[in-house]
Amino acid sequence: MGSSHQNVKQILLKLEKKGFVSIIVDEKDRRKQRIYLSDYCRQFCSENDEITTNIMKKMFAGVSEEQLQVTIQTIIQIEDNLKEIAEYE
Repeated sequence: MGSSHQNVKQILLKLEKKGFVSIIVDEKDRRKQRIYLSDYCRQFCSENDEITTNIMKKMFAGVSEEQLQVTIQTIIQIEDNLKEIAEYE
């Protein structure tokens, strides 16, 4: 995902609190956690899919794949730089 484990975990906990996912510890390997979409999430997505798709198309209109990749790489680099700064403080 291009993000730290802690950030992903925080996002998942917020989604779980809102009823979109459930986080279940794996029965065979307790170090793993399984993420399941809830029925509420599936219903929400089906009701909002067309709206979301239209917004995404408008948001990225005129942005090439190359531009998008450069933007993602730039954000990742900035995040890495900030982590290094945090380590020295």
